[in-house]
Amino acid sequence: MGLLVPNSAEADMLRDILAGDHVLRLFTNNKMPAANDEAGSYVEAKGSGYQPVTMTGDLWDITPAETKEMFADAAYPEQTFEFTGPLGNVFGYFVTRGDGRIRWAERFSGGPVNVSGGHVRIKVAAHFMMDRA
Repeated sequence: MGLLVPNSAEADMLRDILAGDHVLRLFTNNKMPAANDEAGSYVEAKGSGYQPVTMTGDLWDITPAETKEMFADAAYPEQTFEFTGPLGNVFGYFVTRGDGRIRWAERFSGGPVNVSGGHVRIKVAAHFMMDRA
């Protein structure tokens, strides 16, 4: 018999994982996230007004799983990156802990966003889900 985490405990585990500060960062290399990645696997955007965003643990909206077919989900309020000049292609985002260690990464589903000049905005709605393998 395998390990069983009750639905109510999944939400608690998400709260524990996401407690404290994390940093939301954009990456500009054409990288497919992989299991053995480190934060250095991603080339963080720089220049043109780019600033990473500190995500505080208390702003996550945690939705517990209600049935065995569902998964506990955590959603962070949408964050907007606004640029003052050209930056090139942005392929996705990655999240690090306060100490710089990577937590997860995701490519944008619609392909890279080309930041060709000022006033381009990229909106990121970070999610984290407890999944059953």
